[in-house]
Amino acid sequence: SALSSINSMRLVANGGVSTNTLSLNSIGDLLFTGNSSIERMRITGSGNITASALGGVSNDAIPSGFDRVLLANSSGQFNQLSLGSLWSIFGNNTSSAWNGSTGSFLGTTSEQPLVLATTNATAQDIKFFTGNNGANERMRITGSGNIVIPILGGTVNGSAPGGYDRVLLANSSGQLSQVDISVLSGGGGSMLLTPQSTPANPTSGALVYSEPLAGRALPFYITQSGRRKAIGAAWFGKQTPVEVGIAGGTTAPVTLGASVITAATISYQYSPISTNRYLSMPRKRYNTSTANATTGIRQDYTQFYSGNAPGYGGVFFSTRFGVNTNKLSTVFVGLTSSTVALVGNASALTNMIGMGYDLTDPTTSNWFLMKNNGAGTAQKINLLATNAARGTDIGFELNLYNPPNSTDWYVYIVNLNTGAVVLDTFYTSDVEVPVVNTGLTWKAEIRNDAVATNANIEHNYIYVEPQGW
Repeated sequence: SALSSINSMRLVANGGVSTNTLSLNSIGDLLFTGNSSIERMRITGSGNITASALGGVSNDAIPSGFDRVLLANSSGQFNQLSLGSLWSIFGNNTSSAWNGSTGSFLGTTSEQPLVLATTNATAQDIKFFTGNNGANERMRITGSGNIVIPILGGTVNGSAPGGYDRVLLANSSGQLSQVDISVLSGGGGSMLLTPQSTPANPTSGALVYSEPLAGRALPFYITQSGRRKAIGAAWFGKQTPVEVGIAGGTTAPVTLGASVITAATISYQYSPISTNRYLSMPRKRYNTSTANATTGIRQDYTQFYSGNAPGYGGVFFSTRFGVNTNKLSTVFVGLTSSTVALVGNASALTNMIGMGYDLTDPTTSNWFLMKNNGAGTAQKINLLATNAARGTDIGFELNLYNPPNSTDWYVYIVNLNTGAVVLDTFYTSDVEVPVVNTGLTWKAEIRNDAVATNANIEHNYIYVEPQGW
């Protein structure tokens, strides 16, 4: 029966006898009541234990003196655990933070990672606060995956603070690593430019960067309008390069660093139009209407070579050129050991690498990359009609690079009309390239066939630079 005047009782186990007995209520629950029959706890017929005083509004802070939690095992037995062993969402008043071997920590002790996650359907941030009373946000991982460090905002330091001697880098997987700042700056106030592809036009001003050209890293600048240009270096203290420009009228081209040989009729070509990038460039034209005659420009002595010892040899060649007539003829533009005018087919040249075609190639064919060692005929690589068809108003930029102490040759060809890359490749340990320690020169020549009609070749510039000592 229900208890009457008492507000507490004891249940005696092990055969003891209680002066009171308990009966279940109408739904089979065992009730525990206090003063005025107020229910304090209930053991339900299904085995659950409820404590009425714990219902209602919960405390938003841990009451003083309540320093442990109640735990149960799979048999329903209870035990207690210090509250300090658990992490509260209101923060913990820990006295010994983890020091690498002992102390309190938030983490895992199994072979599983610690995961911090926001799993709402709408992406949420993860924030980190420190400072007095945790008032300052120090870092944030946004829902989109960006990392924000507020203290890095605001005014940028004009120089690296003392002791800050490294920078943080990331790879394509998002992994971070550090590198000494001198690797990027070059040390001593210099600047190291890491080669990259052509960047987008800056929104204002000019952007300085490094870009590989035929395998050679060069400094470039690009302007807001998209003008892109390699930045030249001082020439003193190194082997003098060769640069061939243009001149007005029938005057021979302006040349620096070498004497050159020109042949046949010379003229100045320039069309201030906005429909053809090649024709809009000032050009020097070399023309002949004589059968079996050669016209163009060349250096008639060797000045460059491919070396095979540290610091020796190497050459960089760059030119913009075109042919204004498309007839049966043979053309070669590039490097070769031949110092005489082009005779016979271009592919008969030895120790050569460049662009051209032969008398036997039909006018409907394309330009070829030709390369050869000191024997036999050149290997001809068809550059295809997509970007290298023969025509009367198509120009090309040809870049060749052989590093010092190397038999590697890099080739980069661009169609000047469309801006399309015709060829971007390199040849390593290739037998069909100029033999090491063999003197090389350059030429841009065309040889007419047996029909006495106009044949010509043009250039906007020719630049050749030794790479060794």
